[in-house]
Amino acid sequence: METSAESGSSTESEALDLIYKIEGEPNDVDMFELARVLDSFGTVVREAYRVINQDDSQLVLKVKPFEHGSFIMDVALYVHNNPGVLFLMAHPDLVKHAKNTLEALGFVKDVKEKTASLIGLLRRLKNGKPEKVEKRGPDQYEYHAGDNSVIPVNSTVHTLYNNPVIKNMTVNIYAPAERKSVDGITTYLKGAGIETSVKVQSEDVKAIRAYSSPELQLRPPEVLEDTTVKFLSPKSGSYGQTTGTWSFTITGTKRLVKAKITDEGFLRQYSNGIIRFYLGDRLKVRLRERQTIGEKAKVEYEIVEVLEYIPANPAVGRQ
Repeated sequence: METSAESGSSTESEALDLIYKIEGEPNDVDMFELARVLDSFGTVVREAYRVINQDDSQLVLKVKPFEHGSFIMDVALYVHNNPGVLFLMAHPDLVKHAKNTLEALGFVKDVKEKTASLIGLLRRLKNGKPEKVEKRGPDQYEYHAGDNSVIPVNSTVHTLYNNPVIKNMTVNIYAPAERKSVDGITTYLKGAGIETSVKVQSEDVKAIRAYSSPELQLRPPEVLEDTTVKFLSPKSGSYGQTTGTWSFTITGTKRLVKAKITDEGFLRQYSNGIIRFYLGDRLKVRLRERQTIGEKAKVEYEIVEVLEYIPANPAVGRQ
């Protein structure tokens, strides 16, 4: 599939052609995937142009009709100006600004540039994030990768890297390269394919995805424990096995507590039939509460000692 981002010469625009090509043998293209590519491509380029140039001009992208029987898209890219600065409409700097934007993003190669583009930076970082970033001058930063390599970038790429819109949407532009039938995605300026061509393959998309969706840095689970003495009332129906959890309410409340009982002496008496729970019974216990906060939060209860068993009917089940 080829995508041509083109702006025609006129009194209202300056011209620039960008080819976006999906290489390989894709049998078909999911319409929602294609929509994400177009939407993300337009959003990323426009946002990058706005951030880099900080003027009143903006990029307008339009999709022309698909060619019959193919996946070739022709996307017209226009540099449009605020009416207050109409004298700039024919200014050649507009084309230069648009070209610089594509080079900074890494959609096309800048043969003269000695620092990395955004895509070049992500390729070398691999996991989407640097170990550290150091400023080395008014227009230069050094990104330190996990393999101890140092990647120099200019202030423009540094700004793009930290832009949330670009961070969230860049991966959608290259997501089709993750399909097995696709060899990669190549972008280049029309008429200058050899000099400006940039190819992104599935391994590169992993790095871009790590940048767009970094792994959550989870804190180690934290466990808090507290042991108190409570009166508990056996919940109706909590009879039978001595293993697993038992259901109680905290006496005087409706608060339900499901707890393990680890008091071996009490469990022996219960197992031997010396103690049987009836509605209205009470237990004075040493209750341990364990609260674990991690990826998920949970609270566990354990009756470590039954201090006193108070049957509702004193003639039955006295400890």
